[in-house]
Amino acid sequence: MKRQLMKQEIFEKAHLNESSNLAREYFSQCSLKIENINKKDCEKLSEFITTEINLLLTDKTYSMVRELRMNKKILVDKYGIYLFTDGSYFSKRQAISFEHDKSDGYKFIGFCGWASGCNRIPYLKGFINWCDSLSPTSQTSPNGDFSNEKEHNISLKESANTDSQISSNDETSLNNHIPRLRPNFIFGLVGKEQLK
Repeated sequence: MKRQLMKQEIFEKAHLNESSNLAREYFSQCSLKIENINKKDCEKLSEFITTEINLLLTDKTYSMVRELRMNKKILVDKYGIYLFTDGSYFSKRQAISFEHDKSDGYKFIGFCGWASGCNRIPYLKGFINWCDSLSPTSQTSPNGDFSNEKEHNISLKESANTDSQISSNDETSLNNHIPRLRPNFIFGLVGKEQLK
């Protein structure tokens, strides 16, 4: 129940910078560890984010970066794994990064620090839903497949209907609808606090 309430709070604040810290905490509550994340996991994360981007891009009332999409390149090095995103006027900006340094124990998850407002929403929502898919207590299988596809499709349809009612110029409207923008299925750093 605590994770469900936290998820709702993250979705309500997805357009604010504070949601990054909440998402990091949610990752930990799902019993996930940065050092265990691999490229295959990140490919799945990219799919979750792409789904969220596509949902919001279909709503023309959102003032999102045009042609926003995930970059297919995922960089893996000794310091972590980095996912990138592209838009109409930029390429390969940070979407999400999983950073760790075994020598000093540094661990950090970075969320699209370049983005503000509704441009942050698909990265955070995709990340949270991806965490659920990897969590041992998840309602989805480890590979992210939904156990009840009928419920999942209904949820997508409801989300699409709700999305079209949001006005990007009306912050109250946006805040009231974000929790319901939840289909069942995150460059720049926003602080350098360590995960526990």
